[in-house]
Amino acid sequence: MKHTTLATCALLLTAPFLWADRPNIGSVVRHDAAFDKLVARDARIEVLASGFVWSEGPVWDKENSRLLWSDVPANTIYQWSEKKEGHSVFMSPSGYTGVTPGYPEPGSNGLSFDAEGRLVSCE
Repeated sequence: MKHTTLATCALLLTAPFLWADRPNIGSVVRHDAAFDKLVARDARIEVLASGFVWSEGPVWDKENSRLLWSDVPANTIYQWSEKKEGHSVFMSPSGYTGVTPGYPEPGSNGLSFDAEGRLVSCE
């Protein structure tokens, strides 16, 4: 849950000077005041990247200030950072590396960091 919350916060929190490039696509609904400690009142929901088949497993890489996520059918992990324009491939293939034809979900499905800061990928 902690990683999901951090990834959600990472998606919501962006620098105001970048807002003009990425339109607001929704609003944050708050059901618990504790959420205010995680997400600013003026946080925006924005599209950081698009064109993926099926994205899953977002995780915020605090050490490198970037968001990582998987496109499962594309068998690729992507990265996004405010420091760089757009997104780029972080790892491909991200999961299945065999030659069996017709494997429907070849890529990593969930991402997290362990206690030592290593990326853990579920397949």
